[in-house]
Amino acid sequence: MLAKKKLIALALSVCVIGGAIKLMAKPKDEEPIKKDKEHIVAVDDIRVGIEGAGAAKLEGIDHSFEVSGNIEKIYVNKGDKVKKGATLAKLSDKEINLQIEEAKVEKDTKLETLNQLKAQKKNAPDDVSIDSQIKLAQDEVNKIDKKIKKLKSDLDKLYVYAKNDGVVLDIKGELGGATTASNPIVVIGKEDKIYLDVLLSQTDIIGVKENQEVKVTFEAYPDIEVNGTVKEKGYVSSGQGEDVDYKVVAELDTKGLDIYQGMTAEIEFLIKSKENVIQVPNKAIIMKDNKQIVKVKENDKIKEVEVKTGFSDGKVTEILEGLQEGQVVIEER
Repeated sequence: MLAKKKLIALALSVCVIGGAIKLMAKPKDEEPIKKDKEHIVAVDDIRVGIEGAGAAKLEGIDHSFEVSGNIEKIYVNKGDKVKKGATLAKLSDKEINLQIEEAKVEKDTKLETLNQLKAQKKNAPDDVSIDSQIKLAQDEVNKIDKKIKKLKSDLDKLYVYAKNDGVVLDIKGELGGATTASNPIVVIGKEDKIYLDVLLSQTDIIGVKENQEVKVTFEAYPDIEVNGTVKEKGYVSSGQGEDVDYKVVAELDTKGLDIYQGMTAEIEFLIKSKENVIQVPNKAIIMKDNKQIVKVKENDKIKEVEVKTGFSDGKVTEILEGLQEGQVVIEER
């Protein structure tokens, strides 16, 4: 009986040891096999540029009164759409109306004097001295008439009207506040003039020039690329934030798009570009025997083709000779 127990124990020990050996001998997880990647030879643009981001702004047109005075009414609010000729604000007419009334009273007095002189002339037609007095009195009446006419014309100058269709970007005047002809009261943005304000670092700004071509994509229109040019380039740091940044303003051609003040967009300042060129990913090009080689897949077979390359943006390369659009090339991994 004891011998039988020893035999069973020995068998169990062998099983345990065998299992342990089997576990120890279990192969490691095999690394995934890297598969080659296929690319279709395409025709597209290749660009190299400086990238940035900014916000849209409309060209702002200042609107001011022609005369000084106190603001009595403002007829628009920030963000309102207005048409050319719309009334934007009005100055108080109290002072001018008071001057008109005073001038009318003065005119009545002068007219009374003039009429008296004319009556005297009728009674003494030979008295030539009255003629000069009549002329002087008539001149004074005419002078007051001109003054009243000017004051009445000034009443229209108490209003400021929209010079263009657009959106009210800012209201700088306050009700009851004093203003002069040199102070803008309302700023209206022209919707047909869209700009993009961009801040660039000190290392990027040196690569930007006025009239340089730009490509812009608005967040609201991710599938549409907008053309533009650099309108202004700052030469003094903006002073915004801890970084040394410089402001650049690009004028955009946004015909057909509704662009609002403050819309965000990505921008690329083009340094060099080539349009409609045959291209492949850089990783698909290998060096072999001092030759540039691309592996081309045709009828499930791979063949090596020597190519001549051109412009590259660091990701894709122009193919000048050796490939045609639509062929399939292999990127080895």
